[in-house]
Amino acid sequence: MKNIKKFTALFLVMTYMILATSCKASEKVLEKINAYLTEEYPGKNFSVMDYTKRNETSGRYEVNAVCLDDNIEFQIYIYSTITATDSYAVERANIQMEKAIRAEIDLFYKDLSSKFSSIQWLDIYADNAHGYSFRYMDHDKEYKLSDLNNSNIYRVELAEGLTISEVGGAIYDFMDDFYRYTPYVIGETTFVYTLNQVTYEFTTDSKTTNDLSKTGVVNLLLSNTVTSAEKNGKVIIEPVEFTFISETAEENKNANDIAE
Repeated sequence: MKNIKKFTALFLVMTYMILATSCKASEKVLEKINAYLTEEYPGKNFSVMDYTKRNETSGRYEVNAVCLDDNIEFQIYIYSTITATDSYAVERANIQMEKAIRAEIDLFYKDLSSKFSSIQWLDIYADNAHGYSFRYMDHDKEYKLSDLNNSNIYRVELAEGLTISEVGGAIYDFMDDFYRYTPYVIGETTFVYTLNQVTYEFTTDSKTTNDLSKTGVVNLLLSNTVTSAEKNGKVIIEPVEFTFISETAEENKNANDIAE
C-alpha cells in the first residue's frame, strides 16, 4: 500500500514538472512571436491561434496567427530567437489583388467570377525558398490592378462541377479580359481544375488564348484530358500538368531575359 502511495505521489510530481516545463516553453514561444510581430508590424494587433514544432524542418515553430485589424490569417515560421519569416504581407497583397481581378472581370463577364473558387496572384513563398521563407511584400501598400502589369498569376482554381467546355470558356474569357479590355499585360497564368476526379494544371498566357480562340482552348484541354484515373499504366497521384504558350510570348520573354 505504501509503495502504491509513493508511486502515485511520484507520478503526480513528475506530471506537475512536465506541465510546468511545458507552460514555460509555451510562454517563451509566445514571447518570441509577440516580439517578432511588434518589431515587424508596429501599431498592428495580432492574435496567435496555435503553433506546432516541426522537428523534420530544422525544429522550426509553425505558427497560425490572425491580424485583428483586417482579419487576415497567415503563418509565421520561427527557426531561432533571431530568425523568423511570415506570410502576412503576401497574404494581404493576394487578397487585395483577388478583389481587384474579380471586380475587373465582372465589368465584362457578369457570370464569370463565380466560376473561380480562388485567385492567387503570388506564391506565398519566396522564389527558390523551397517552402522555408515567405515572399516579401510591402505591408503598408494598397495593391491595385495596375500592380498586376507584367507579372504572372500563380494559381487560379476553378469551381467544382464545371464541364470541360465551361472550364475552357472560363479560362479564355479570363485571359481575354486582360488581353482586350485592360492596358495591363499579364504573363503566364496557371489554372487548376478537376474533371472526372483527375486534377489538371494548365499554364498559358493571354496572347496564346487570343490566338487559339475559345473553341481552340476547349480543344486543347480535351487533347490533354486522360480518359481514366490511370496514365501510362500508372495511377495518377500528382496533377496532370501541361503548358501551352504562344511563340510570340516566348520570344518576348527570351528578349526580356537577355535584356536583364
